[in-house]
Amino acid sequence: MKSFTILYLSIRRKVRFLRNFRNYIRMLPRRNNNLIGAPDICAADSQNFLKDTKSPKLSSIRLELLPISELKSHEDIEAPRFKILLSDIVSRKLVLKPIIVESKKFIVIDGHHRLAALKALGVKHVPAYVVDYHHDVPVLSGWMFAGEQVSGKVFKILEEMESLCKPGPDELLVKTADDMLHIQVDRIDIYLAIKEVDIINKLHLIKIPYNERAHSHFNVLILPPPLKHTDVYRIAEKGLVFPPRTTLHITDLKKCYRTFLLKNLL
Repeated sequence: MKSFTILYLSIRRKVRFLRNFRNYIRMLPRRNNNLIGAPDICAADSQNFLKDTKSPKLSSIRLELLPISELKSHEDIEAPRFKILLSDIVSRKLVLKPIIVESKKFIVIDGHHRLAALKALGVKHVPAYVVDYHHDVPVLSGWMFAGEQVSGKVFKILEEMESLCKPGPDELLVKTADDMLHIQVDRIDIYLAIKEVDIINKLHLIKIPYNERAHSHFNVLILPPPLKHTDVYRIAEKGLVFPPRTTLHITDLKKCYRTFLLKNLL
């Protein structure tokens, strides 16, 4: 009887969590398709989009085939997503969408999983939209960690993370059912600590785009400090990588599809 009660309570917690997550997704605002002044792009007119030099917002973007050896990552990848994407590219024999690369240091802004898949296939050159980072991709958002179950383990993990990073001017916010904690941290160090500790698996959290209205939907929220464009440069130039899905770059370039035959990239 006791084991049945435990199972029942566990199922109730999971159902409540999924309901809260569904409600959170419903209340998210629809994406603004004019964040960088660009039209909604489909594969048929992406070439015209790139040739549109009348708008100063688009004039610096160019489509190139870049040597894969010159590209620098700033984020790690998720193995399941990598395997799915690799299988898709192999089966289609196509690359459907270029990655996005910063023009000065060749830092990958978006497309780390595509890049990893193409590296695994021995590709020599990668199709990329080359951009002026600050000008063409001005909006840099992020992700936060959400969960339903509060336990003493949360605070133990927080102590472990705090021990791995030096104090700084930034704040790691941790919201539980009963409290809101403000922990002073260095923002780059805390992201590296998140990667080291693996809080998603240890605390059974999910990662969601940052949204202030999510506070009422989850019992546990961990909000790392927002990153800046300069942080992406710093981490890439050090040869380090943030955890997967640390940065969330808002740009309509992500909707620009341009097909390349895989055999032409080898």
